[in-house]
Amino acid sequence: MAIERRQPTMIDVAKEAGVSLKTVSRVVNAEPGTSVNTQERVKAAIETLGYRRNNAASELRSGRSGLVGLVVEDISEPFQSELARSIEEVLEREGLLLLSASTGADVDRGHKVLTALAERRVDGLIIFPSFDDYSFMEPLLGDFTQVVFVDRPPKGLAGGSVRSNHRGGAFAATSRLIDLGHTRIAYLGDPTSLYTGAERFAGYMEALIDHELPFDPALVHLQNPVGGTVGNAFKEIMSLEDPPTAVFTGNSLTTIHLLRHPGFESDKIAHIAFDDLLLADVLAVPLTTVSQDVSMIGATAANMIQERIFGNTGDYETVVLPTRLILRESDLINLRS
Repeated sequence: MAIERRQPTMIDVAKEAGVSLKTVSRVVNAEPGTSVNTQERVKAAIETLGYRRNNAASELRSGRSGLVGLVVEDISEPFQSELARSIEEVLEREGLLLLSASTGADVDRGHKVLTALAERRVDGLIIFPSFDDYSFMEPLLGDFTQVVFVDRPPKGLAGGSVRSNHRGGAFAATSRLIDLGHTRIAYLGDPTSLYTGAERFAGYMEALIDHELPFDPALVHLQNPVGGTVGNAFKEIMSLEDPPTAVFTGNSLTTIHLLRHPGFESDKIAHIAFDDLLLADVLAVPLTTVSQDVSMIGATAANMIQERIFGNTGDYETVVLPTRLILRESDLINLRS
């Protein structure tokens, strides 16, 4: 008959390391008050004995689960997958486990996902907003659940916020094209009902105003980039009596749809895109882009949530990170000055 071996306890670790039980508890729970040398002895004893922390007991004592939920629209989308990777890296170092889920921008699915995470008593939620109102979450959240929104500000729910300067990035891109002599600049982007769409279009408009250029609504297409909408809009804009000499695309999907459109000739019209595509520098005409530091957004959000989980529960912060204009060659096509 096989004899089941007893799992080592913190008492065993204390004996092996030659320290008190309290010292082992401090090291295991990452609490202050122990020297580096003592920590190393305790960790060596843990490794030797094969000790595994009793998470269930720890949760009962601390009131924490050690879980953080991340809710995005589509985890396969490059921006969101990079966001998840950078968040997970930070949380893992802090001993927190990330649970990720996609909503597909579907309201019912989003409600189910967020409700399920709240019922599992996650310590924190990082949300890539897809909906207009998150107030339904308020009664579901426990006293210990912290919330941080990324890419867009909170909607209907108190929380921290980490996002890029979308307006500033669009202003810089449009100003760059104007400085190169373009006065007819097309804008293809998301509808203004979306926060990022509104902010980036506002940046485009502010650049026109700042440079005293007239606004022509015929040069603007604001719609979700699905099917052939982007290509059809570009074809219509280019058929104008006075067509644009440059185009600014307001998001990565719009850019991809435009690049794939057979009527788009990258060597005939100047182009700047918001969001730095993975292969932007190896296109036939390397693409000038507005780059967001996605890793920094994720790391900042993860640090914000873990600090609040472990005790910093003051007023929620809003962090707006700068964008960067990466100059390649596409903005230099069809120079007007």
